[in-house]
Amino acid sequence: YLVAVIIVLSIIKHWKQIQDYLAFRKNILECAEKIPGPSTIPILGNGHQFRDSD
Repeated sequence: YLVAVIIVLSIIKHWKQIQDYLAFRKNILECAEKIPGPSTIPILGNGHQFRDSD
């Protein structure tokens, strides 16, 4: 129970920093989507394109 209270109080204390980080992260992801290039598969990335490169 004490751990949950500490976590909640920590989140409340650092709420502005958390919001700033999430806004920054959203901005980075939006900018990254504008970069042209082939689509990727999550985890594998573009590794599947090298399979038939012989």
